Amino acid sequence: MLYGKNSTSPPLYNLFVRLYVFGIRLAGLFMPKARKWVDGRKGWKNRVAEIGEECKGAIWVHCASLGEYEMARPLIDKILDRKPGRKLVLSFFSPSGFEHARLRDEVEKFYLPPDTTTNAKYCMDQLQPGALIFVKYDLWFTLIEEAYSRKVPLYLFNFHPSPASLNRPFYGVKLLRSLKMFSKIYTLNQRGYDLLSQNPDLNLKVGGDSRFNNVLQRAKRDKDDEKLDLFSRNFDRVFICGSIWKADWEVIKDAVEGNSNIGWIVAPHEIEPKKIEKTMGSSRKVNFLYYTSDNVEKGNEEKNVLILDCIGKLAAAYRYGFAAYVGGGFGSGLHNILEPAAYGVPVAFGPKHRRFPEAVHFVENNIGQDVRNSEDFQKFVSDALAGEKYLSGKAVVDQLKKWAGRSEKMLEQLTDYIDDRKIKAN
Repeated sequence: MLYGKNSTSPPLYNLFVRLYVFGIRLAGLFMPKARKWVDGRKGWKNRVAEIGEECKGAIWVHCASLGEYEMARPLIDKILDRKPGRKLVLSFFSPSGFEHARLRDEVEKFYLPPDTTTNAKYCMDQLQPGALIFVKYDLWFTLIEEAYSRKVPLYLFNFHPSPASLNRPFYGVKLLRSLKMFSKIYTLNQRGYDLLSQNPDLNLKVGGDSRFNNVLQRAKRDKDDEKLDLFSRNFDRVFICGSIWKADWEVIKDAVEGNSNIGWIVAPHEIEPKKIEKTMGSSRKVNFLYYTSDNVEKGNEEKNVLILDCIGKLAAAYRYGFAAYVGGGFGSGLHNILEPAAYGVPVAFGPKHRRFPEAVHFVENNIGQDVRNSEDFQKFVSDALAGEKYLSGKAVVDQLKKWAGRSEKMLEQLTDYIDDRKIKAN
């Protein structure tokens, strides 16, 4: 049974929220990322009230971070293009999304406050949204309940549930209860749909992955970069390494040191100077150029590695590569492998990728390859140079367009629901 109109979230959940906030505030004394989370929410009520005055009744989209925002961009564009002059409200959980998302002029943003009953009611009172849309995950249970009680249509897309989350004590019950409040849920793939379909109260549909649409659109929007262009002119072939951690560098550095005729553009995941040094260490055989401080036109066999020590250049860098490596596959999460593929570039990545359906697709369709050690990576580089094993160029892009077709239908349908209210809340 769903919560009633005047109900509040269970005490155990409220306790968890308060403990979580306390933990972040404590971590903020020592960790810059946590401090940004805390500082960003100072004065949040004034910000929400300010947005409410200008955008009352607007569509509200919530994204956990920058990655989820990139998933939402094709939908946001469709919503705004359908009705020029319309406003849209965007909330973020993490600083990476809030600080780095490139927003259209029609979009207002704010940090979502902790998921308490008082905060949820305040946001709803001020914004009075026409619909509330969640992207992939980061479901705020109290906010969902408050929206449901006010008959605000709730939508969720790119949802990728796992058996572990559904079976987790307390959380699994809470999750399913909240999912029943959504007017429509689009799963990322058939596997997610099958996992949830045993619950007859859920309005489900396989929607596909909107990231395919986004990376293809972005590849069309991105322009050449003068510095990257100057560096790349020094070499017949250029290899791009994106979002690199220390474990990734340990796997790729032998190939970098052994192929001085190739230009290497490397984007560490963390770009502070000390963290770049920690990620890449020192190498007697490799001398680095830095995007923000060096004359990259002087790239040569002695300086054939360009470090992207800044944010916002990696996606455009992929257009210069004959192949790419994307980091995170030796740690807790693989980073975006769709971006290089949008430029027709085959991509390698670490072995911990089973939670990422696109990585499985890439391996099965000769667009990418998982590598476990230095030898695997050097073989990938050789195979990519030979140009026979992996799809490349137009064939890769055509495959991405095929996968984008299903999510395009989802985005159109979701925009129709928002415009026409074909699906009513409750």
